[in-house]
Amino acid sequence: MTRFIKILLTSLTAMFIIIGYSNISFAMDHTAERQTINELKKEIIELGGDPVKKKGLFTKDKKWIIELQKQFEELKKESKAEKEKKAAIEAVKKEILKELEALGVKPIVDTKDIDTNEEIIELRKQLEEEKKKAEEKKEAEKKKAAIEALKNDIKKEIEALGEKPITENNDIIDKDEVIIALRKQLAEIKAKKEEEEKKRIAEEKEKKRIAEEKEKEKREAAIIRVKKEIYFLGGTPIAEFEVESEDAFIEALKKQLEELKIQKEKTLDEIYII
Repeated sequence: MTRFIKILLTSLTAMFIIIGYSNISFAMDHTAERQTINELKKEIIELGGDPVKKKGLFTKDKKWIIELQKQFEELKKESKAEKEKKAAIEAVKKEILKELEALGVKPIVDTKDIDTNEEIIELRKQLEEEKKKAEEKKEAEKKKAAIEALKNDIKKEIEALGEKPITENNDIIDKDEVIIALRKQLAEIKAKKEEEEKKRIAEEKEKKRIAEEKEKEKREAAIIRVKKEIYFLGGTPIAEFEVESEDAFIEALKKQLEELKIQKEKTLDEIYII
C-alpha cells in the first residue's frame, strides 16, 4: 500500500512538471504571437489601413497573423503605387508652376480642401488662362505698335507737306480715332496741295501764254518793221513759206534788208562818182 502511494505520488509529480513546462512554453509562444499581432496592427494603421479583425473567438492567433501579414503586404504595394503616383503628380505640378512663374504669375496657393489631382486641374486651368491673357496682351501690343507705326507714317506725310499734325488727345479719342482723324487731315491737306498745284500750273500756263503772245506780237512787229524798210528800199520781202520757221523768217528778212542797204549804198556811191 505504501509502495502504491509512492508510485502514485511520483506519477502525479511528473505529470505536474510536464504540464508546468507545457504551460510555460505555451505562454511564451502566446506572448510572441501577441507581440507580432500588435506590431502588424501598428504598421497597418501607419499605412492608413484598418487591421482585420479576428474571425472568431476560437480562431488561432497564427491564422490571424497570416491575415494581418497579407493585409500589410497589400497596403505596402498600394502605398508604393500611391507614392509613385504622387511623385508623378508633383513633377507635373512643378512644371506647371515653372511655366506660371515664367509668365510672371503667382500660382494659386495650395489648399487642404482639394487633393493633388484637383490642385493640378486648378493649376492647369490657371496656366491656360494666363497663357491666353499673355497671348492677348501680345496681340494687343502688336496692334498698338502697328497703329503707332501707321500714325507716325501719316504724321510724317503731313509734316512733309508742310503742315503740323493734329494734337493727340487721349482723354477724348483713342488710338484708332486718332488714325481716322490723321487720315482725314492728311486727305484734306493733299486735296488742298493738289488744288494749289493745279492753280500754280494754271498760273504758269497763263504766264507762259501771255509771254508767248507778247513774244509773238514783238516778232510780228519786228517783221512788219523790217518789211517796211525793205519796201522803202524798193525791195519785195520774201514770203514766209520760203523758210522753215518764224525765227528763220525774221533772220531771212533781216538778211534781205542788209543786202538791200548794201546795194543802196553801192548805188549812191556810183552816183556820187559820176
